[in-house]
Amino acid sequence: MEKILLVGNPNVGKSVLFSVLTGRYVTVSNYPGTT
Repeated sequence: MEKILLVGNPNVGKSVLFSVLTGRYVTVSNYPGTT
C-alpha cells in the first residue's frame, strides 16, 4: 500500500485533490481528526 501526504493551508482543496487521486470520499467537518 502506498501512502499519500497532502499538506497545505486550510480551504485550498486538499480534500478534493485527495478524492480525485484516490477515488474515495473524505469526511469533512469542523472537528479534530477530520479534514
